[in-house]
Amino acid sequence: MSNVYSISSVPFYDNIKQIYTHIYIFDRKPTDNSLISISKYINMPQLSPFKGYNNNQCVYALLNPTNNSQLLKIGEEPTLFSFLLKNNININTQLTKVLNKNTRTTVDNPELLCIISI
Repeated sequence: MSNVYSISSVPFYDNIKQIYTHIYIFDRKPTDNSLISISKYINMPQLSPFKGYNNNQCVYALLNPTNNSQLLKIGEEPTLFSFLLKNNININTQLTKVLNKNTRTTVDNPELLCIISI
């Protein structure tokens, strides 16, 4: 039996650098060791007093596979895909297309990058 995960981008406020950016998150806690090695459980800071995540919301963020002290950001997708392919993790393009076609992106519904399976 395989496990299926979604990887999505969400807006993120970096309190240290004091900038807004986007990071990638898993839909839930990964169970595969290779995915655990590139994930970090983080508290999502509220984006503004009017919208954003609840102060208590935590997510499983993706770390940059080549520098796991940094969160994976928009523009670093080739690094992620290289890591996934190297670790025999399937990038399911058909499911990704179906979900992207039928999903509306909002703050509470992050933008889907891809569906993967192990």
